[in-house]
Amino acid sequence: MTVISPLLVLSASTLSLGGVDNWEISEKGNGGSLMFLEMIPESVAAGAVCMDGTPTGFYYQPAADAENARNWQFYFQGGGWCYDKQDCYKRSKTTLGSSTHWMTNTSMGGLMSGDCQMNPDFCNYNKIQVPYCDGNSFSSNRDEPIDYLDTKLYFRGRRILDIVIETIDKNTTFATPKTFSSQDVLPEG
Repeated sequence: MTVISPLLVLSASTLSLGGVDNWEISEKGNGGSLMFLEMIPESVAAGAVCMDGTPTGFYYQPAADAENARNWQFYFQGGGWCYDKQDCYKRSKTTLGSSTHWMTNTSMGGLMSGDCQMNPDFCNYNKIQVPYCDGNSFSSNRDEPIDYLDTKLYFRGRRILDIVIETIDKNTTFATPKTFSSQDVLPEG
């Protein structure tokens, strides 16, 4: 296995999630950059929620071919921090604090592009994008919400990361750290 960045080490081989029909090897008819949203409804019960209490999820694009089925890119969307109750409250009404208005699919360019002329090294990898909605760069893990203007604000970014990885793990043949079935893992964001 080649770990391209020491920031995050994950291992997996194939992804076959139940809610979406597009989890097989992609046909790249769209240039290979279209990613589909997979919501995680059980994230609410697990407390892994966006700032407004809505469930979390992630975007996925399958590998373009069987040769790259064990190669992964993970992109963690940025969004900056909110710094006080009023700022966090305002953010909780946007896509940076709520999953309510997330698009059902998205596409990315640069290192996440499926266009092999633009991104020759990683264009055929599996791609995961984790949208930002917690207000603290996926680092928060506060048990109790904060009340502001009759609204509960949740800070659970760490739990969001945990449930995204658990969801991928439950629906793949994720390898144990001893066997490392992934070939390349590239975290970004």
